[in-house]
Amino acid sequence: MIACCGVEGAGRYNFDLDLICGMHGASMCANPDEHVNWDGVHFTEQFYRTIAQFVLDGKFSDLDISYSALCDLDFSFFNSSVTYDQVYSPVQARSQD
Repeated sequence: MIACCGVEGAGRYNFDLDLICGMHGASMCANPDEHVNWDGVHFTEQFYRTIAQFVLDGKFSDLDISYSALCDLDFSFFNSSVTYDQVYSPVQARSQD
């Protein structure tokens, strides 16, 4: 699991405890959605989206239930460039109808 944000060439995982993400000398990969690990400690947003979708789809449950099918969830808003208004404005508009 190579870190997306780290020090290129710093060992097998692109991670150096003395030079962490955000410090001068650390860099970010061009494709964070293709990584599981963000900075050697934290997972990436894509990893969390995938795990959340698995949980909602019931893939980690012995019960044959899909929580996403029970809810009106629109996951198209959950990407790295979404704003608060984009997510909550449609909900407010629906509740006022």
